[in-house]
Amino acid sequence: MATNTLSVIDKITRQAAVVLHEKLSFIGHVNRGYDKEFAEVGAKIGETLRVRMPWEGTVTTGANYTPPDYDETYVNVPVSTQLLAPLPAFTTRELAMSMDEITKRVIEPATSKLASQAEYLMLADVMPEINNVVGTPGASGGFTLGDVGVGRAYLRGACAPNDGTNIAMVDSLSSANMVNSLKGLFQDASSVSKQYKEGVMGRTGGFDFVENDRMVSHVNGAHAGSLTLNATPADGATTVAIAGLTATTGTKTKGTTFTIAGVYAVHHETKQQLSYLKQFVAASTATANGSGVATVTLSPVPQLAGNRQNISAAPTSGAVVTIKTGTASTTYSQGMLFHPDAFVFATADLVLPKNVELASRQVFEGISIRFVQDYVLGTDIMGARLDVMCGWKTLRPSLAVRVTN
Repeated sequence: MATNTLSVIDKITRQAAVVLHEKLSFIGHVNRGYDKEFAEVGAKIGETLRVRMPWEGTVTTGANYTPPDYDETYVNVPVSTQLLAPLPAFTTRELAMSMDEITKRVIEPATSKLASQAEYLMLADVMPEINNVVGTPGASGGFTLGDVGVGRAYLRGACAPNDGTNIAMVDSLSSANMVNSLKGLFQDASSVSKQYKEGVMGRTGGFDFVENDRMVSHVNGAHAGSLTLNATPADGATTVAIAGLTATTGTKTKGTTFTIAGVYAVHHETKQQLSYLKQFVAASTATANGSGVATVTLSPVPQLAGNRQNISAAPTSGAVVTIKTGTASTTYSQGMLFHPDAFVFATADLVLPKNVELASRQVFEGISIRFVQDYVLGTDIMGARLDVMCGWKTLRPSLAVRVTN
């Protein structure tokens, strides 16, 4: 009997991992990392996974050889979120049910809510970090296929892999508007099988379109006025001073995207100037001082030379700053175009507690999930729970584009 019960618990945990994966409309389409270093010791909140970023080399002309520096970099992904799905108390009779019945009655409702919370928390963190924005804020009918094409051009300029994995993620209202305006364009026979995946609408314009109502809106700050750079920043500066805001009350909220006159984007590899201005995003909310000047922490950091050059010319004092995310003090819904390698969602193994009734841990497609059942003395029941220890990070914001509407 004990062996059969343990077998059922393992099956419950595996099934929970499968259901969780199927419900992850956004996380299911991004890079998922599982760190085996935590497989034996168990993960703890606050520990960090390190994701290695690729080295970026250079190409020169002529025969002279000068060895470049090997500046390998890492991105730290904090394992800072433990998600818990409390389950009803399992009785012996319930453990004897078929796996399909347990999944339908217990696992699927619990893991669906767990997955929804994970996606919302991750989207709320990563979307404001994306600097490129396309679309016309407040446009009637939402964004268009033309906006998607411009976004694709941004991704290509950043050398996003053209491997057929690009995703266009929109909320239900945007989905309805797009399907109505693009009748017949989601009928590609090669994408029919993908439509069985959670949220997938179809493929057009170089993207798989996926519906997701956990997309977060952007709220602009009180940035009304003619904005200019108050001073010339040094190359590689992480902040810029923006003048022209209302004294003491003018704000630029986190996630607000802007351009600087004369500062164009460059191709990621060739460093040739592209036809559009470089977009920057406010990495945190900034408030104007008594002179109407706000010091804005920006991303990406502008670089004029070297392997990481990303601008055509240095920003200069007095250059016009143009907000790309819409009217001041206004909220706009957003979609997103991205390559899976723009983000990472990482899970690590939670420790299996000792001296409990039953415990199991399973990994499915980079997602580690734990099931624990034990007697609760205070309530005289056999309680059960599902847990995921996870973290997320924006790895390459240039491989994503927000679409405002």
